[in-house]
Amino acid sequence: MTVASAPGGLRRLAANSDVVLAVAVVFIVAMLIIPLPELLLDLLIILNIATALTILLVAMYTQEPLQFSVFPSVLLVATLFRLGAEHFGDAPDPAPRRGRAGDRGVRLLRRRWQLHRRWGWCSSSC
Repeated sequence: MTVASAPGGLRRLAANSDVVLAVAVVFIVAMLIIPLPELLLDLLIILNIATALTILLVAMYTQEPLQFSVFPSVLLVATLFRLGAEHFGDAPDPAPRRGRAGDRGVRLLRRRWQLHRRWGWCSSSC
């Protein structure tokens, strides 16, 4: 099916593909800011894997490099999409909590100061 024989809505989308790409990039950047439910994240990761396989197959079966000349742009948008889909996947709490690793440094500094005071290694200003 060519663009000329496509239905009206699809023909308009094909004619304004730059606008569709801009809206998609804005949506991807919004995914980085707005927390999404886990089910939607899972569906977006499935969509990303399917898109990655499609890009891989298209890249493998092109006869000449100019047949898939938009590969760098597609790769950039696909990578941005994957980052957006996985942004909250591994860290649902955007504010990291200080656990034992953060307290360890404070305890070491406190212990060092106590030893300095006990053994007289510091001056009277300690």
